Amino acid sequence: MGDHELLIRHFAKWASSKHQSFDADLLEAALDLRSHHDERGHTFWPAGSVEELMLERWPTHGPLDVPDPDTLAQTLSTYVHFLRATGRMASGSGNPKNLAREARRAAPKMAAACADVGRHSPTKVLQTFGREIGITLDGAADADELQSRLDRIQDAWNALPMAERRARMPLTAAAPSLPSQRLTDAWAHEDAFDDTPIPPSDPDLRAAQATGSPFVQDCLRLLEWVGDGGRHVTRTGVLRLAEAEAAYVDLGAADWERGWWRIERSVLHDDALSEEAERIGSEGFWWRSAGECLPLERVWFPCQAAGLLETRATVARTDSRQPQGATEWVRAGCSLLLGLVQRFAQEVPLIVLMSVLGRGILDGSVSIVEEAKDWANDEANHDARMVELMPDDADYWHARGRAAFARCLYLFDDTGIWVRDDDTLRLTDFGRDFARVFFGAVDSGELSV
Repeated sequence: MGDHELLIRHFAKWASSKHQSFDADLLEAALDLRSHHDERGHTFWPAGSVEELMLERWPTHGPLDVPDPDTLAQTLSTYVHFLRATGRMASGSGNPKNLAREARRAAPKMAAACADVGRHSPTKVLQTFGREIGITLDGAADADELQSRLDRIQDAWNALPMAERRARMPLTAAAPSLPSQRLTDAWAHEDAFDDTPIPPSDPDLRAAQATGSPFVQDCLRLLEWVGDGGRHVTRTGVLRLAEAEAAYVDLGAADWERGWWRIERSVLHDDALSEEAERIGSEGFWWRSAGECLPLERVWFPCQAAGLLETRATVARTDSRQPQGATEWVRAGCSLLLGLVQRFAQEVPLIVLMSVLGRGILDGSVSIVEEAKDWANDEANHDARMVELMPDDADYWHARGRAAFARCLYLFDDTGIWVRDDDTLRLTDFGRDFARVFFGAVDSGELSV
């Protein structure tokens, strides 16, 4: 039974008894769209929601075949009256008569809205393109066949000239899906987190801080290196070894890795680690899998997570949809950083990043010395807990804890979210934007710290 099937059965029985016309399939599609993309319950219809459904949500994410607008309008009108008459209408909903008027006003405009490709989501654009070349997603026997069809559509799409792809997918959809936009859009709404006093700032300044950071520049160099022609990847979505070795050299990844190892050397005073740090870059690529190479994963995974890098069955290509304007570049920067956080969640103590971002928002600047002291006594510092179990090796375990703290700062030092001034960190405007995204991800459960 579908999510709304029982409700629709009751509605159909009621509407028939009142001699009201309706289309049950259209109602089910409407409820599914609102539930998935707007996260609204099937009984909650605030003022404006019917018009929004018909002129924004349906053109953006609805079925490829445009419904008869008058039939949909009549169905929705009957449905909201059903909700009120049976006591199902949720608190905060609009008056059924007014909602019915919305449907009648929207009906003459719906066909044009659905025909406007600028309103279509990327998924809908690809489905439409697939239908044009004779590949539909309907009737697939199983998940493997469905994926095979999707791959064929994507390969044909990638073969189109760049200009045609941009014309077909202008990315101006009027109604972005809530689940897909919640995190990276959070920074754009100054009231998104009322308990976090983050003042607004100039979008151009934030974009400059994001795109000017060495980390984002490294991501852009990777995207240029991959290019439209693509690079070969494994079934797990990482570069094949030959390609990974080439990327390691071409992108100068050894420079970042030397800094990573020098932290161990300077904190632990380990001669073997010191030699290892100096060796890196001279012996070349030595990993058995690109997924194990942190210098490459540092940019590869974030580009995938941000949607800037497309990985298919055997090939990775740069996504043709590049950010446009300051707002989109800030959003892209936040997405890249969130991907970096997700990839290195097991490599560095993210509780340190959380503390720096929180204090930076509240106090403006953060003392590295104070942060280090707090980390030394934090329950999340597993190395400090080892001191209790192995007191004879206390110096070693304390040093490991300091190294973990230093690695966390090193990982984000080049991202543009803060500026170091002696032993002080000061969040940039872009850093405040990312803080909003970060805490939103933690609050929603998307990120575990």
